[in-house]
Amino acid sequence: MEQYYTQCPSELAFSISRFQELLKTKNIGRSLVYREQVESTMDTAKSQAEEKCPTGTLILAEEQTKGRGRKGRAWTSEGKGKSLYFTIVFHLNMEKASELIKLNLAIPLAVTLTLKEEGLKTCGIKWPNDVWVIPEQSTSSNAKKISGMLIDSVQTGESLFGLAGVGINLNQSFANSTSQAVEEKTQLSNIATSYFDETNKTVDREKFLAHFCNTLEALLGFNQKEVLVLYKANDILLGKEVTVIPSDSKTAPYSAKAVGISKFGNLLVELNDGTGVKELVAEEVSIRPVLN
Repeated sequence: MEQYYTQCPSELAFSISRFQELLKTKNIGRSLVYREQVESTMDTAKSQAEEKCPTGTLILAEEQTKGRGRKGRAWTSEGKGKSLYFTIVFHLNMEKASELIKLNLAIPLAVTLTLKEEGLKTCGIKWPNDVWVIPEQSTSSNAKKISGMLIDSVQTGESLFGLAGVGINLNQSFANSTSQAVEEKTQLSNIATSYFDETNKTVDREKFLAHFCNTLEALLGFNQKEVLVLYKANDILLGKEVTVIPSDSKTAPYSAKAVGISKFGNLLVELNDGTGVKELVAEEVSIRPVLN
C-alpha cells in the first residue's frame, strides 16, 4: 500500500490504520495514496493509473486547489480536515461498456446509501451523479448539494481505467463558513450543505469512508439491472417537473417531467408539449429540478 504524508497537522490527519481496520473490501481502498494537498485527486489518480496501480486504489487529499466537477466546473474544498475528497481507480474491461455505466450508477448510489445509513435520511441522487438534501415539505430554495462526483475513463496502452472522483461535505458548516467573502458565503450556504449542517452532529471520517467503500464494492457485485433499480429508488428527480438546459447555447431551455432512467443511465423525460418521451445524455444537458 502506497502512503504519502506531507506535514499534515495531527488535528487534520486521517488515520489510515483505523480506516483499514474498518474496511471489509477485497479491492477498494486496499491501496491508498494520502496527501495533505493536491491540485486534483482526479489528476493524481490518472498518474497512478498510468503507472498501472491496483484496481480499487484510492487517492485521498485533505485539500484540492483545482478540484473540478462535471463540465469542468470548479469544486471548492471547504473545511480542510472535515470533508472527504478522493478518487478511486478501477480496472475496466475495454469490451464491456456496461462496466462504466454501472460505475456511474453505483458511485452516487453508494454515497446516498452511506449518508442514509449514517442518519441523514433526507438525501437522494440528483441525476446524473450529485447527491442533494431535500428537507421534508421542500421547495426549490432549500434543496442543497452535499456531494458531487466526476466519473471519467482513461486508456493507457491496452488498459482502460475508470476514475471516480468524489467530494462529500461532512463536518464543516456552510452557514458559519469563514473561508469566503461575506457575499460568497451567503451564496454558498444557499446551495450547499453538509452532514453537520443537516444533523448537528459530526461523523468519523475514517468510519464514513470505510462504510462507503464497503457499500460501493457490494453494489459493484450486483448486476447492472439490480443497481439501476436501487438508483431509481433513491433518485429525487423521478416524477418531478424539471427544466432541461441544453449545453448547446443555441437551444433554449425547456420544461419536462422526469419519468425514468434508461439502461444506459440516461434520463428519460416526458416533454410538456405532448410530443413524447426523450432520452437525455448527461454530457449534453444540465437539469434543474422544480421541487415545489
